[in-house]
Formats: sequence, structure tokens, C-alpha cells
Amino acid sequence: RGGGGIDVGFLIFDDHPTSLPASRNFVIFSDCNMTENFAAYGGGTKLFSTRSMYRSLNNSILFDKCQWEQNKARFGSAVEISPHVWDIIATGYLPHLELKNCNFLSNFRLEIKIEEELSANYSWGKGTILTSSFPIFFSGKNIFHSGN
Repeated sequence: RGGGGIDVGFLIFDDHPTSLPASRNFVIFSDCNMTENFAAYGGGTKLFSTRSMYRSLNNSILFDKCQWEQNKARFGSAVEISPHVWDIIATGYLPHLELKNCNFLSNFRLEIKIEEELSANYSWGKGTILTSSFPIFFSGKNIFHSGN
């Protein structure tokens, strides 16, 4: 379903008796290429997290000098970022995501064929990067070229 190349998530349940502390995680992807992947969500990369009630998790994800090229998805042709379980995000903090010196080249939304009286191709989905509630920080020189 999501993350044709990479699927990263922080899934936290505060009320579960065996929950381990899920804080201060720092995930780094450096000099990576996500090329010719496809998925419903996040053709190259899918990131998700739940918020934790009553505490700050201080989790971070950094993509440094990474490239997404020729990925396809219905939502977020290169990257899709969203909370995982919508009913538990009322309090807490989402992870910090930074894209540093990254390239996004020729990533496209998937075309969906809808059968009706008149058949037609409809392009739906949302751009190269789709985020729902997640903050994204861009640093350095990030390039977006030839996508839709």
C-alpha cells in the first residue's frame, strides 16, 4: 500500500502495558536513491507516526543528499507523510522531518481509469510530496524537476 521504496513509522500506544519508550530516535538516510518504485501512498517513501499522549517524543528523520526519481503513487508520488491512527493524535508531537540537499526528479501521480458511460483517464493524487499534519523542514539546496 505505502512506501514503494521505504516505509518508516513510529507507532506508539501509551496505554499498552508493554510499551517501550519510543523517544529520541534519530533516523538518517544519506546518499540514498529511491528509483522507479510505486505504491498507493508514497511512491518512493512513506512515513507515518502516532502522537504520544502526555509526552514529547523528540523523534527525527533526516534525508541528506537523497534522490527520488521516476516514482509513482496516487498520493505523494515521491513521499507521503501522515499520522497513522487519526483518533489518537489529539495531543503530543509528531516527528521532525528534514530534507537536506535532496533531488526530486520525474515523479508522477498514477492515472486512474474510471469506467462510466464515457471512459476517461483522470489524474488524481497530490504532488511530489504529500503531508498531512507533519511539518517538513527543507535545508540546503533541494531540487524539484519534471514531476506533477
